[in-house]
Amino acid sequence: MRRLALSTPARRLALAAAAALVLGACGGDGDDPSPTATPAGPAPTPAFSSTEVPRGDFVAAAGSTIKIGVSVSLSGATAAMGQDIRDAVTLAVEDHDGSIAGLTVEADAQDDGCNDPKKPSDVAQRFGQDKAVIAVVGPMCNDGEFAAGLVYNFLSIIHVSPSATRPLPGQRRVETFFRTAWRDDAQGIQQSRYAYERLGARKAFVVDDAEEYGQAIAYNFALEFIGQGGEVAGHAQAPAGATDLKPVVDAVLASAPDVVAFEGFAAGGAALLKALRDAGYSGAFIGPDGLFDVAKFVEAAGPAAEGAVVVAAAPLPADFVERFTERFGRAPSTPFVAHAYDATQALLAAIESAAQVADDGSVTVGRAKLREALLATDLDGLSGALRFDQIGDRVGATASELGLAFYEVRDGAFELVEDGD
Repeated sequence: MRRLALSTPARRLALAAAAALVLGACGGDGDDPSPTATPAGPAPTPAFSSTEVPRGDFVAAAGSTIKIGVSVSLSGATAAMGQDIRDAVTLAVEDHDGSIAGLTVEADAQDDGCNDPKKPSDVAQRFGQDKAVIAVVGPMCNDGEFAAGLVYNFLSIIHVSPSATRPLPGQRRVETFFRTAWRDDAQGIQQSRYAYERLGARKAFVVDDAEEYGQAIAYNFALEFIGQGGEVAGHAQAPAGATDLKPVVDAVLASAPDVVAFEGFAAGGAALLKALRDAGYSGAFIGPDGLFDVAKFVEAAGPAAEGAVVVAAAPLPADFVERFTERFGRAPSTPFVAHAYDATQALLAAIESAAQVADDGSVTVGRAKLREALLATDLDGLSGALRFDQIGDRVGATASELGLAFYEVRDGAFELVEDGD
């Protein structure tokens, strides 16, 4: 493999991102889905005795009801996403006729508090105590997965997160973990390819918000851009809430890049883009799904937002939106609905494949066989082609294979770039 020669700014970016991945295990703030303090060591002891832990194969009596647990936020600021995910799971179960091997299937949603340091593990233990729960969609948030993943692993309960995008969970080798969501580092790669191939950029300046989310994306943008033959002319940080952006703006103008890649959230991206345009920067601007917010990014940046490119969840098919709206009385409004639907479909197909029906009608699903069946998933899903690698991460070389799409701000709105791949 060709060794990449990084410029001094790119080397600093690589070191900063590496430090972020280490520090990310020690803390995070409320706006960043990075994990709170949770050791990546042995699984915590459940609140119930080991004799009650359902570690063996899943067994259900003939004609009984089994459950797909749904670990999502159902209260507070993140409730809308949790409700959308819950309802997407419900719709997927209903589309599967609500049954597997003669057993009735239902969704059981529990409030995991998103980034709450305790609730996701409590929900995992609750599912572990319920012998009808065969697998789980969730946890919804990165902190939740980081806290509860080891509990699910200890309980041998397969869980598929539709929305945890932090790179680390799969790398911890939690054997029960899968995700249909993209990884944050994959966003950086896709942005870089778009910038190089579609925007024709050959010189980039990379800015991150000094948080784990932004740094992981920035690092991978830089590596991929250099790998394609581009130059990373500089790197700077613009922490959220920073009031003096002049040093960053001056550094950008001095390097005269073809594209500025800002990796962070909407408010910071809007502030930087407005400052850049006010100072005379006329080049391209690209960013991650953290910018996909009309009020906080497009409206906040005003005319400066025109032409900005953002990668975010692909739009839902119109017929699915119509069915969802008819079923639940409201349209889906959050990013990971397709990924939740596909997580459920993949689980149901894997359960059906692994199920063994005895003469008395009872059904046994070997947990190892269930994992093998999920690893063999090859689904033309609502969010795109769905396959998993050996650590449970979604496989995808293009944006569409990850359930992502590119949008450009035009006339004050996000407009889909049809040929984003």
